[in-house]
Amino acid sequence: MRTHLGHPHTRYFFRHCPTSPQNRSFLHLPSPDLFCRRTINSRATSIPDSPPPLASLPVPRSPPPLAIYVHWPYCQSHCTYCNFNKYVVAQPDVERLTSALDRELRTSLAERPPNQVVRSIYFGGGTPSLAPPATLAKLLNTVQHYCRIDPATTEITLEANPTTLETGKLRAFRALGINRLSLGLQALNEPALRQLGRNHSVTEALRALAQCHALFPSGGGGGMGVGVGGVTFDLIYGRPDQSTVSDWVKELNIGLECAGSHMSLYELTWKRGTALFRALEAGKLQRASDDLLSEMYEATIETCAAHRFHHYEVSSFARLEAADSFPGPGPTNPPDLVNNGSTLLANPQTWLSWPHQSSHNSAYWRGLDYVGIGPGAHGRVTDPQTGRRKRTIRIPHPPTWMQQCEELGHGLRLETELTDQEAREELLMFGLRMREGLPLSRLRRYGNTNDLGEMIDMARMQELVESGHLNWGTARVFDDAPPKANLTAEIVETLPVSMTLWPTAKGIALVDSILPRLLHDKTT
Repeated sequence: MRTHLGHPHTRYFFRHCPTSPQNRSFLHLPSPDLFCRRTINSRATSIPDSPPPLASLPVPRSPPPLAIYVHWPYCQSHCTYCNFNKYVVAQPDVERLTSALDRELRTSLAERPPNQVVRSIYFGGGTPSLAPPATLAKLLNTVQHYCRIDPATTEITLEANPTTLETGKLRAFRALGINRLSLGLQALNEPALRQLGRNHSVTEALRALAQCHALFPSGGGGGMGVGVGGVTFDLIYGRPDQSTVSDWVKELNIGLECAGSHMSLYELTWKRGTALFRALEAGKLQRASDDLLSEMYEATIETCAAHRFHHYEVSSFARLEAADSFPGPGPTNPPDLVNNGSTLLANPQTWLSWPHQSSHNSAYWRGLDYVGIGPGAHGRVTDPQTGRRKRTIRIPHPPTWMQQCEELGHGLRLETELTDQEAREELLMFGLRMREGLPLSRLRRYGNTNDLGEMIDMARMQELVESGHLNWGTARVFDDAPPKANLTAEIVETLPVSMTLWPTAKGIALVDSILPRLLHDKTT
């Protein structure tokens, strides 16, 4: 299927690191690998065979909420566009994999501050809906032991394929506390599904979507990335079968009619090593032109807005309904937002409190800590002793990863400490993907600076502000605030204010070209 591998991939640093991958976003960001120093860490970790009693854990000092990504590496088949860390195995050793995932999870969480609030848990892959419910139950119990899960605010997502076999397990997954489902639709026409190597039909996709909406209703909370619950799905545009904008808009409208409160829309990324890329090299397929892709992106924004879906991140769209609480400044009635909301949508505080955002992906873009568990998973964590940001990468090959988990308690392949400059560049890359932007307070916390001029060319920033691509001003931020099921106007007013750099609607579509202009040229 698809996978963030701990980061959104584009989808990953990812998929999405990226967290969805296949689908990448319209923008093509440089891999964070470019900014990380690599070192091998083969340290052995002593961990208990079972978690220590809660009474033995010291009282926490309210660390920021944590996100957790768990990677299930197996799929039923290979999709033609996907080159992520997945394997087709007839009879995987589920018991051994479950034990290794649990052991690595306990090792990682034992290193975190005790009783840390969990903002989100994301089961990605691969196709994690192939896992037995008992596997997910074991892992959720381990998280609950070391951390704090609040059913009202903790988003727990499972990626799934829209097949009859998998939807039959949904009730069991829902009973475990999973409150959000991410369906990999990818396309809503039969020829495209076959070309992408998907093993479901349009009819199966729409039927599964309806069943999932019934079992996973959208949460009513909003803001601070908390929508809790619901169903989201992915669609890919810029595919070889789409020769006109109208081809895509027709398909998008079908998806919008069936959508709940969230969806992700990605431009096709041609990944070397995939069947689709080989067909491209052989001249059997053609890429869409840049002009067509640009027109498709613009049509995506306009079509979604007509259905009250707005992109709070480059490729992530959330719906605002009349019943939603919306504490941001300006008009609060959805019809006013659609028809006369340009001022409101230009305010970063609007996006801070936008309902139904993905808490998990937002954690990536906001530079918050997330633990990546499983073969090939990526993570970003802050060392509680030094305050330095670290990047972690797990061994990708499942048998090798499982063996090291059994021997050392973890499948860690690389652990690197980011320099201040590397941390700042990541914050800038991801912060400008979101309409709420990058608050200076986040640079101070994770990049160890109050001076924006240390990382970007201020003269060029001013040019981009004057050209209508960026804005620079004050806005409220919530990085230190706990998740809330409902972000009321009163809560918003208690949040700290920070100078913030944020993209305009015009700028977010060009962020890949804006970033190189902003960063200081290190070659001079």
